[in-house]
Amino acid sequence: MLNTVIWNVRGLNRRDHQAAVRDLVSEFRLHLIALLETRVKPSNVCRLHAGLLPRWRWFVDYSGPGNRIWIAWNDEFIDVDILNIGAQFIHCRVLMHDMHEPILLTVVMGLMKSLHFVSYGRDLLSWLCQSICLGWLEETSMQF
Repeated sequence: MLNTVIWNVRGLNRRDHQAAVRDLVSEFRLHLIALLETRVKPSNVCRLHAGLLPRWRWFVDYSGPGNRIWIAWNDEFIDVDILNIGAQFIHCRVLMHDMHEPILLTVVMGLMKSLHFVSYGRDLLSWLCQSICLGWLEETSMQF
């Protein structure tokens, strides 16, 4: 079983939030954690990674101003391949070492303005249409 937590941490610079991340990982024996709204400057990322989960792998996207999603995983148990990155989401394939089928995971940082939601929907739907062949998707008419 894949043990995962997605947390809207709203500020990872605070030491109590950093301690809470370590406690969550330890208490629930997590394999993967996604952190939203970290509010960490790019120059402080490496320092925080080293203090939080030093033996874990990290993916952080700072390519745009709205990208505030961090994903960390314990590569002793799982492999994570980042498949697509949007302004509000990261889509990845997760494979547990003791399983044969991957799990698809999309971590979404949902901005509340309708314009952002429409953009997210279009980005994700466009990627799905290009990458996955599903019959029901071919006949669906999405209106945003």
